[in-house]
Amino acid sequence: MTIGNKTLEEFARNADGQTYDGRKVAQWLFEAMTGKPMSDAEAADLVREAQERAARRRKG
Repeated sequence: MTIGNKTLEEFARNADGQTYDGRKVAQWLFEAMTGKPMSDAEAADLVREAQERAARRRKG
């Protein structure tokens, strides 16, 4: 699947070519599922919240 002629990998890959931008992953997946774009701010909030939840789980 492509959005804007880019696959998820192409859209979210960082400049180093080996890692991915979680914010861009969230944006691509959101648009793939809803057909609507997600703003950078919304994506950043979503990633931040996920990182906070993961940190709480790791602390046990």
